[in-house]
Amino acid sequence: MKKTNENKIEYNVTVLKAKEVKKGRVAFDMEVNGIKIYNCWYTEYTNKEGKEGTMISFPSYQGNNKQYYNHAWFPISADVKADIVSQLEKLV
Repeated sequence: MKKTNENKIEYNVTVLKAKEVKKGRVAFDMEVNGIKIYNCWYTEYTNKEGKEGTMISFPSYQGNNKQYYNHAWFPISADVKADIVSQLEKLV
């Protein structure tokens, strides 16, 4: 793993495949620093105040307490998110 400074890790992300399941919702697989993460989601939404936004979700499971827990996760900066969205736009 390449460190840019003591607190920041550089993430190399490649979207492997993507499929739009409905307008504004894309299922995709990606590889992050050589590790594959399957069943991620990109979602476009509008909040209660009418502001539009997007989010990337990781694969998760529901525990006995009805809470959801991620199988895999890494911090997504604005630059990494923009890179993922750019790759998704080319595939979908």
